[in-house]
Amino acid sequence: MAHILLVEDDVDSRDALRFLLEHSGHRVSVAGGGREAIALAASLEPDWAVIDIGLPDIDGYEAARGVRQSAPSIR
Repeated sequence: MAHILLVEDDVDSRDALRFLLEHSGHRVSVAGGGREAIALAASLEPDWAVIDIGLPDIDGYEAARGVRQSAPSIR
């Protein structure tokens, strides 16, 4: 079981992905934007991150870099 940070601004997509990941046995934390994801990564230190590229505040690439810096052990 992994702890996954799911970053998706579309509520329906986020709920569907969360459902699939949780029912596969993973623990899932969610963020609706890139800045929120970076803050959560620092405090939660998840194992994995699944990040949407088209986020409303910063793009997914920038969010991924920030998440990676906030939680260096993330995959």
